[in-house]
Amino acid sequence: MNCLIIDDNAKTSAVLQQLLEAQPGAKNIHIAVQPYLIRSLMSYETIDVVFIRVRLWDFRQFAHLGQKPAIVFLSGGKDKLTEKPGTSVLFSMREPYSEREIKHLLKRITDNTLSEGNEFLFLRYSGRFHKTLFTDIEMVERMEKAYVKFHLSYGAPLIPGTIPGWRNKLPEDRFIRVSDNLILPVEKVVGITEDRYVYKQREIVLTFRFAGGARNEMEHWPDGL
Repeated sequence: MNCLIIDDNAKTSAVLQQLLEAQPGAKNIHIAVQPYLIRSLMSYETIDVVFIRVRLWDFRQFAHLGQKPAIVFLSGGKDKLTEKPGTSVLFSMREPYSEREIKHLLKRITDNTLSEGNEFLFLRYSGRFHKTLFTDIEMVERMEKAYVKFHLSYGAPLIPGTIPGWRNKLPEDRFIRVSDNLILPVEKVVGITEDRYVYKQREIVLTFRFAGGARNEMEHWPDGL
Protein backbone atom coordinates (compact mmCIF):
# COMPACT_ATOMS: atom_id res chain seq x y z
CA MET A 1 0.00 0.00 0.00
CA ASN A 2 1.13 3.56 -0.73
CA CYS A 3 1.44 5.74 2.36
CA LEU A 4 1.65 9.49 2.95
CA ILE A 5 2.93 11.03 6.19
CA ILE A 6 1.75 14.60 6.96
CA ASP A 7 3.68 15.70 10.03
CA ASP A 8 5.62 18.93 10.63
CA ASN A 9 7.78 17.22 13.25
CA ALA A 10 10.83 15.95 11.34
CA LYS A 11 11.88 13.57 14.12
CA THR A 12 8.56 11.75 14.52
CA SER A 13 7.90 11.62 10.77
CA ALA A 14 11.35 10.06 10.19
CA VAL A 15 10.71 7.42 12.88
CA LEU A 16 7.33 6.60 11.38
CA GLN A 17 8.78 6.38 7.86
CA GLN A 18 11.43 3.94 9.08
CA LEU A 19 8.88 1.74 10.82
CA LEU A 20 6.58 1.72 7.78
CA GLU A 21 9.41 0.80 5.41
CA ALA A 22 9.98 -2.34 7.50
CA GLN A 23 6.40 -3.50 6.90
CA PRO A 24 5.96 -5.97 3.99
CA GLY A 25 2.63 -4.43 2.93
CA ALA A 26 3.93 -0.87 2.62
CA LYS A 27 5.41 0.13 -0.77
CA ASN A 28 5.96 3.85 -1.34
CA ILE A 29 6.29 6.03 1.76
CA HIS A 30 5.96 9.77 1.08
CA ILE A 31 6.35 12.72 3.46
CA ALA A 32 4.74 16.10 2.73
CA VAL A 33 3.47 19.01 4.80
CA GLN A 34 2.81 21.92 2.43
CA PRO A 35 -0.76 21.80 1.04
CA TYR A 36 0.36 22.27 -2.59
CA LEU A 37 2.77 19.31 -2.32
CA ILE A 38 0.07 17.13 -0.75
CA ARG A 39 -2.40 17.96 -3.52
CA SER A 40 0.22 17.41 -6.21
CA LEU A 41 1.26 14.04 -4.82
CA MET A 42 -2.30 12.76 -4.49
CA SER A 43 -3.16 13.93 -7.99
CA TYR A 44 -0.73 11.55 -9.69
CA GLU A 45 -0.50 8.67 -7.22
CA THR A 46 -3.20 6.73 -5.39
CA ILE A 47 -2.54 6.97 -1.68
CA ASP A 48 -3.98 4.11 0.36
CA VAL A 49 -3.15 5.35 3.87
CA VAL A 50 -2.52 8.87 5.16
CA PHE A 51 -0.80 9.34 8.52
CA ILE A 52 -1.55 12.92 9.60
CA ARG A 53 -0.81 14.97 12.70
CA VAL A 54 -4.22 15.72 14.20
CA ARG A 55 -3.80 19.52 14.29
CA LEU A 56 -2.85 19.54 10.59
CA TRP A 57 -6.14 18.00 9.44
CA ASP A 58 -7.89 19.97 6.70
CA PHE A 59 -10.91 18.30 5.05
CA ARG A 60 -10.34 20.37 1.88
CA GLN A 61 -7.13 18.49 1.08
CA PHE A 62 -9.12 15.30 0.47
CA ALA A 63 -12.42 16.64 -0.88
CA HIS A 64 -11.46 16.22 -4.55
CA LEU A 65 -10.37 12.59 -4.28
CA GLY A 66 -12.60 9.97 -5.89
CA GLN A 67 -11.07 7.18 -3.83
CA LYS A 68 -10.64 8.17 -0.20
CA PRO A 69 -7.56 6.86 1.63
CA ALA A 70 -7.69 5.46 5.14
CA ILE A 71 -6.79 8.24 7.58
CA VAL A 72 -4.62 7.54 10.62
CA PHE A 73 -4.42 10.47 13.04
CA LEU A 74 -1.13 10.96 14.87
CA SER A 75 -1.13 12.36 18.37
CA GLY A 76 1.38 13.14 21.08
CA GLY A 77 2.29 15.91 23.48
CA LYS A 78 -0.48 18.53 23.27
CA ASP A 79 -2.06 16.72 20.30
CA LYS A 80 -4.20 14.45 22.45
CA LEU A 81 -7.17 12.71 20.87
CA THR A 82 -10.36 11.91 22.70
CA GLU A 83 -11.56 8.33 23.02
CA LYS A 84 -15.11 9.45 23.74
CA PRO A 85 -17.65 7.59 21.56
CA GLY A 86 -19.10 9.84 18.87
CA THR A 87 -16.16 12.23 18.69
CA SER A 88 -13.29 9.75 18.39
CA VAL A 89 -11.63 8.72 15.13
CA LEU A 90 -11.55 5.33 13.44
CA PHE A 91 -7.76 4.96 13.26
CA SER A 92 -5.12 6.66 15.41
CA MET A 93 -1.59 6.25 16.76
CA ARG A 94 0.00 7.92 19.76
CA GLU A 95 3.70 8.56 20.26
CA PRO A 96 6.00 6.78 20.78
CA TYR A 97 5.21 4.54 17.79
CA SER A 98 6.11 0.86 17.82
CA GLU A 99 6.52 -1.75 15.10
CA ARG A 100 3.92 -3.95 16.76
CA GLU A 101 1.34 -1.14 16.84
CA ILE A 102 1.89 -0.28 13.18
CA LYS A 103 1.65 -3.92 12.10
CA HIS A 104 -1.63 -4.30 14.01
CA LEU A 105 -2.98 -0.99 12.62
CA LEU A 106 -2.19 -1.84 8.98
CA LYS A 107 -3.94 -5.18 9.41
CA ARG A 108 -7.02 -3.43 10.83
CA ILE A 109 -7.04 -1.07 7.85
CA THR A 110 -6.72 -3.96 5.40
CA ASP A 111 -9.55 -5.88 7.09
CA ASN A 112 -11.82 -2.86 7.59
CA THR A 113 -14.12 -1.69 4.80
CA LEU A 114 -15.29 1.41 6.71
CA SER A 115 -14.09 4.85 5.64
CA GLU A 116 -13.39 7.82 7.90
CA GLY A 117 -14.56 10.25 5.21
CA ASN A 118 -13.71 13.94 5.42
CA GLU A 119 -16.92 15.58 6.63
CA PHE A 120 -15.52 16.86 9.91
CA LEU A 121 -13.01 19.09 11.65
CA PHE A 122 -11.35 18.88 15.06
CA LEU A 123 -12.29 21.02 18.04
CA ARG A 124 -9.96 21.08 21.02
CA TYR A 125 -11.64 21.24 24.42
CA SER A 126 -11.31 19.43 27.75
CA GLY A 127 -7.64 18.90 26.90
CA ARG A 128 -8.39 16.73 23.85
CA PHE A 129 -9.06 17.01 20.12
CA HIS A 130 -12.61 15.90 19.30
CA LYS A 131 -13.79 14.92 15.82
CA THR A 132 -16.75 17.18 15.07
CA LEU A 133 -19.06 16.31 12.18
CA PHE A 134 -20.35 19.25 10.15
CA THR A 135 -23.85 17.83 10.53
CA ASP A 136 -23.58 18.19 14.33
CA ILE A 137 -22.86 21.94 14.19
CA GLU A 138 -26.08 23.88 14.84
CA MET A 139 -24.59 27.33 15.36
CA VAL A 140 -21.28 29.10 16.01
CA GLU A 141 -21.63 32.12 18.29
CA ARG A 142 -19.11 34.84 19.12
CA MET A 143 -18.29 35.18 22.81
CA GLU A 144 -16.05 37.52 24.80
CA LYS A 145 -12.22 37.58 24.81
CA ALA A 146 -11.63 35.98 21.40
CA TYR A 147 -13.71 32.87 22.02
CA VAL A 148 -16.59 31.33 20.14
CA LYS A 149 -19.15 28.79 21.28
CA PHE A 150 -19.87 25.84 19.02
CA HIS A 151 -23.49 24.85 19.60
CA LEU A 152 -23.51 21.14 18.76
CA SER A 153 -26.27 18.58 18.83
CA TYR A 154 -24.69 17.12 22.00
CA GLY A 155 -23.05 20.09 23.74
CA ALA A 156 -21.68 23.64 23.48
CA PRO A 157 -17.90 23.83 24.02
CA LEU A 158 -16.11 27.16 24.22
CA ILE A 159 -13.30 27.35 21.65
CA PRO A 160 -10.57 29.99 21.07
CA GLY A 161 -10.93 31.96 17.84
CA THR A 162 -13.02 34.50 15.96
CA ILE A 163 -16.11 34.33 13.78
CA PRO A 164 -14.19 35.25 10.57
CA GLY A 165 -11.46 32.75 11.43
CA TRP A 166 -13.81 29.84 12.00
CA ARG A 167 -15.94 30.77 9.00
CA ASN A 168 -12.87 30.24 6.83
CA LYS A 169 -12.36 26.77 8.31
CA LEU A 170 -15.91 25.60 7.52
CA PRO A 171 -17.20 24.48 4.10
CA GLU A 172 -18.31 27.54 2.12
CA ASP A 173 -21.34 25.78 0.65
CA ARG A 174 -22.65 24.55 4.01
CA PHE A 175 -22.27 27.47 6.42
CA ILE A 176 -23.09 31.16 6.20
CA ARG A 177 -22.27 34.14 8.39
CA VAL A 178 -25.58 35.80 9.23
CA SER A 179 -24.33 38.31 11.79
CA ASP A 180 -21.21 39.85 13.28
CA ASN A 181 -21.66 37.28 16.01
CA LEU A 182 -23.17 34.26 14.30
CA ILE A 183 -22.53 31.46 11.77
CA LEU A 184 -25.33 29.09 10.78
CA PRO A 185 -25.63 26.00 8.61
CA VAL A 186 -27.15 27.13 5.29
CA GLU A 187 -30.30 25.07 5.81
CA LYS A 188 -30.98 26.89 9.11
CA VAL A 189 -31.48 30.29 7.46
CA VAL A 190 -35.12 29.37 6.91
CA GLY A 191 -35.46 30.14 10.61
CA ILE A 192 -34.61 33.82 10.09
CA THR A 193 -37.53 36.24 10.42
CA GLU A 194 -36.66 39.78 9.34
CA ASP A 195 -33.48 40.50 11.32
CA ARG A 196 -33.93 37.83 13.99
CA TYR A 197 -33.08 34.18 14.44
CA VAL A 198 -34.66 31.95 17.07
CA TYR A 199 -32.51 29.17 18.51
CA LYS A 200 -33.96 26.98 21.26
CA GLN A 201 -36.32 29.74 22.41
CA ARG A 202 -33.51 32.35 22.28
CA GLU A 203 -34.16 35.33 20.00
CA ILE A 204 -30.91 36.55 18.42
CA VAL A 205 -30.83 39.94 16.67
CA LEU A 206 -28.86 39.91 13.40
CA THR A 207 -26.90 42.80 11.94
CA PHE A 208 -28.36 44.12 8.68
CA ARG A 209 -25.36 43.58 6.38
CA PHE A 210 -25.22 39.85 7.09
CA ALA A 211 -28.94 39.31 7.58
CA GLY A 212 -29.53 40.56 4.04
CA GLY A 213 -27.24 37.89 2.64
CA ALA A 214 -28.91 35.25 4.75
CA ARG A 215 -32.36 36.30 3.52
CA ASN A 216 -31.14 36.02 -0.07
CA GLU A 217 -29.88 32.50 0.71
CA MET A 218 -33.23 31.65 2.29
CA GLU A 219 -35.16 32.83 -0.79
CA HIS A 220 -33.16 30.46 -2.99
CA TRP A 221 -33.15 27.50 -0.61
CA PRO A 222 -33.06 24.69 -1.60
CA ASP A 223 -33.23 25.33 -5.38
CA GLY A 224 -30.40 27.85 -5.40
CA LEU A 225 -27.84 25.49 -3.88
